[in-house]
Amino acid sequence: MQFLKYILLVSILSMVSVSNLYAAETMQSVEQQLKVNINTASVDELVMLPGIGKKKAQMLIDFREKNGEFTDIQQITDIKGFGTKLLTKLQDKIVLK
Repeated sequence: MQFLKYILLVSILSMVSVSNLYAAETMQSVEQQLKVNINTASVDELVMLPGIGKKKAQMLIDFREKNGEFTDIQQITDIKGFGTKLLTKLQDKIVLK
């Protein structure tokens, strides 16, 4: 009887561990999906970013069309009106891929 309780306990703990692992992977996936790819995003997608209105969104698009895809997030500071404060706000919310 003691052995069966042990097996049951181990089974429950295993399921909880697998469940927690899946939840962590799911959260990471959701976080990645919430980021905006500044190399492909439209004006409507870019305006969802903090500090970005339609004018700045269009400036991002114009910059990438003129200069090619962004290869480093730091490049947005090359756009007039995009300083280090805005970069700090955006760096965890944008991706390049």
